[in-house]
Amino acid sequence: LGINRALDVRIATIYFGDESLMILNWVPIADTTDRPTWDQQLAVLQTTLSADGFRELRGTDRANLGNTNFLEAIGAASETFALAPSAESQRLRVMILLTDGEPCVVDGPNRFDCQDGMAKQHHMDELQTLAQQALADVDLLYVMVLDSSGYLWNLYHEDWETIARSPEQVWPVDSSQQVGVAFRKLLIELIRRINPEQTW
Repeated sequence: LGINRALDVRIATIYFGDESLMILNWVPIADTTDRPTWDQQLAVLQTTLSADGFRELRGTDRANLGNTNFLEAIGAASETFALAPSAESQRLRVMILLTDGEPCVVDGPNRFDCQDGMAKQHHMDELQTLAQQALADVDLLYVMVLDSSGYLWNLYHEDWETIARSPEQVWPVDSSQQVGVAFRKLLIELIRRINPEQTW
């Protein structure tokens, strides 16, 4: 996300798995006080980001990009922020990482045995180092862990809290429906942070 004081909110979206794929390239989002416009844009975003939208984009029945390579995701996010449009006012730069998986890389120089717990932890350790370097210009990093069982949260929430630099910026969500609720709540919070005079 990129937000400036004039409430010029932009969003870029990257799907990641074994590879990364940009879905939205710094698309403007309407001021959320304008409910009819927001509802219209939300419908477009939901269609674009849905599993069916992904299948249509890729021309495949597969609704994901395979395994979970967090290094690929952070690298792609860093490149995307480097290409973000400039703004007259200072823009708050925010990354939101949504994951429902644990590290698993089966190809490339960083591949490892996905059944090896120590290798998974090594991947997370590498991720901490990469995130500090690649996301140095990102103001805030939030992580949402989609996990109805608590398994992923229990294993990795401390790693994510270190990477995000704050436990308050790492949240468990237990369903896809809750992701949308959490995202809108966060967007309002961020707008208020940059423009405290904004009211709803």
